[in-house]
Amino acid sequence: MAQRGWSGFSGVVKVLYLYIFRAWFWPVCAELLPSNLSPFFRRLQGAKVGKGVFIDRSVILDGIHAELITIGDDVRLAPGSIVYCHAKAGNVLSEYLPDLVAPVVIKDHAFIGLNAIVMPGVTVGEGAVLTCGSVALASIPDYALAAGNPARVIRSLKPTPPPDASLGNAQA
Repeated sequence: MAQRGWSGFSGVVKVLYLYIFRAWFWPVCAELLPSNLSPFFRRLQGAKVGKGVFIDRSVILDGIHAELITIGDDVRLAPGSIVYCHAKAGNVLSEYLPDLVAPVVIKDHAFIGLNAIVMPGVTVGEGAVLTCGSVALASIPDYALAAGNPARVIRSLKPTPPPDASLGNAQA
């Protein structure tokens, strides 16, 4: 409670809501109900989710700090992918691994592959692809293909321009 600045009875109520609904109930609903409802429940969980997003039922979004997750329009999160906003090693290891709470941004048209992991503080660029099983410890630039553990940019992707409506009418 102290970490979020909550205290008293209202703080207890907020913590109960955080752990019962945001960290447990809404993710369970997203997992058990059809995949097309998953973005709705992720919004209830606190994540900022854009339009036309596909989030598989088995995706894990940080339940404690979901409000730090921003997912742009037309993003795809494949089965088993994980988006995490905090890392806490515990009291014994805190000397070596300090607590980290940082936002995660997945920009428009990005793709997060099967069982890929996005760690705290990472921005996945527009149109970027994080391949299956990769672990993104650092940000991925726009229109880049990243793979591995830790994920490294393998190559750039050529952005596709939107179709020109006037061009289609001229040919007709």
